[in-house]
Amino acid sequence: MPKRFFGYIEGYYGRMLSWDERALLIEEMRGLSLNAYIYAPKEDPFHRQQWRLPYPSAWRSSFSAFVKQSTKAEITVIPGIAPGLSFDYQSRADYAILLKKFLTLLKSGVNSLCLLMDDIPVDLPDKYKKKYSSLGAAHGELLTKLQADIKKNVTTKLRPLNLPLRVLRSAPRRGTLHCGAPCGGTVRRGRSVWLLKMFQNPYSLYMDNFLATCISS
Repeated sequence: MPKRFFGYIEGYYGRMLSWDERALLIEEMRGLSLNAYIYAPKEDPFHRQQWRLPYPSAWRSSFSAFVKQSTKAEITVIPGIAPGLSFDYQSRADYAILLKKFLTLLKSGVNSLCLLMDDIPVDLPDKYKKKYSSLGAAHGELLTKLQADIKKNVTTKLRPLNLPLRVLRSAPRRGTLHCGAPCGGTVRRGRSVWLLKMFQNPYSLYMDNFLATCISS
């Protein structure tokens, strides 16, 4: 049975954690038998707003140390990139930048990656409509190509996420389902299953927006 992940998602808006705070979280998570940490803070400019820029060397050094600590604690670190606000689906240059950034992250010692396309406009821009039937189709093609090209460039076996399907729900006009439909209200299970049929490979992909309780100090 594929490994299931239970853990923490650093994927919110607002103040980012420091590396010391992340280290403390890892120790707490180990005590709770959690096994996954998704790194995707919205306020990290290199993750979202300025995703085309490479991570600075100081960040890469700190992230590598964080991955090493997490691995010792048997916690899988899963870094994400969220290019959806400005990614050009017809640009070879944009694709090359995104691929290179993912390959750079793999050098930090991780074996799982996230492509995140949440909190973006829900409609497919007109300039892409001749090629794609929906925003979800554009996302699916991008993910499939990334997966193939990453596998060509690395010898490490990447670990696919296997997550249980949950209720998809988010604030109106905020969430985006991969099939191109807005997540205003509850999305039916059948539509979510249709999403999975887009991908002709053994990997499972889920795009969820959960109503969550935020805890801050």
